[in-house]
Amino acid sequence: MANKTQKQEEPPIEPEEDLIEVVDGRLPGGRRFLFYGQEAVGKTTLAAHAPKPIFIDIENGSANMSVARYKFKDGIVPQTYSEILKAVKRLTTAKHDFQTLVIDSLDRVENLIHDHVLERDSGKQSNLNKYGKKLESIESYGYGKGYQVAYEEFCSLLRGLETLMLSRGMNIILIAHSKIGTFKNPEGEDYDRYWIRVHQHIAGKSKEWVDVCGFACYEAGGDKMNADDNRAKGWSTGRRLLKLQHSAAYDAKSRIPLPKEIELLAGNPWAPLQEAIESAEETPEEILEAIKLECQRLGDHALTEKVRAACQGVLDTAKLSRYLMDLRNRTPQEESTNV
Repeated sequence: MANKTQKQEEPPIEPEEDLIEVVDGRLPGGRRFLFYGQEAVGKTTLAAHAPKPIFIDIENGSANMSVARYKFKDGIVPQTYSEILKAVKRLTTAKHDFQTLVIDSLDRVENLIHDHVLERDSGKQSNLNKYGKKLESIESYGYGKGYQVAYEEFCSLLRGLETLMLSRGMNIILIAHSKIGTFKNPEGEDYDRYWIRVHQHIAGKSKEWVDVCGFACYEAGGDKMNADDNRAKGWSTGRRLLKLQHSAAYDAKSRIPLPKEIELLAGNPWAPLQEAIESAEETPEEILEAIKLECQRLGDHALTEKVRAACQGVLDTAKLSRYLMDLRNRTPQEESTNV
């Protein structure tokens, strides 16, 4: 009889397969952008100047622009969500030299997704349609269920865009409109702010997915001209800005160390953003050298001294890039101001 106290032999340990590899540096592929904001501020124009763009133009906003766009069965404006999916798949598999896909706009994508899931799910024998009636609206699913169904379909679209970006190295630009709504502030008084004009689930996922979320607006505000004025009067400089840092008034973010805001120039609004991205990829020493050259170009001794003091000991590429962009936007005749 075998000794019960004898230690049983443990099974041999299989050698681990060498399936894990460590990679260093920035991963290949394009970048993901979301631009939203006020009407006619230039969001579509900004995207049109991105590297070799092709548009899925759902609202015909690029009709007066010389850009490449997909033509669908009934024209350049896709009528169904399925047409959008087919266009993304074709870009992923077909031979082409496009570098940027622009989807304009996110609001219209959401509408087509609603139409798609309603058509798909109408007549299904499920708890979502227990009476066997055709779904008339996204609300017909029941409280909150329809928006969850649409959100899941939107996530499927993002997975397709992710595959396109990684396999073909393309940039993805999503364009959206804004709306003004109340923010329920858990720490104080509620206040109004700008929101992306889609359901909060899709808005949140979009902001999370992209590398850069920019709020496009005009440089404007309101002030009381005199102490006895009852109301403030609005003003605008006409400058168009792309805000890249979160504010109580709007959502914005960047995984790239970019300036807080960039001016969208009339001739080529993408150029300042591209310069900022390229500067962010440079070392602090390279940016400082570019700042030195800009100071020499401007020839303003007082400004040069202010810049030198501001840059002393700074290694933050985002801050240095902001100084560089400010200098590049100046002309030699401009009066000295604080950086």
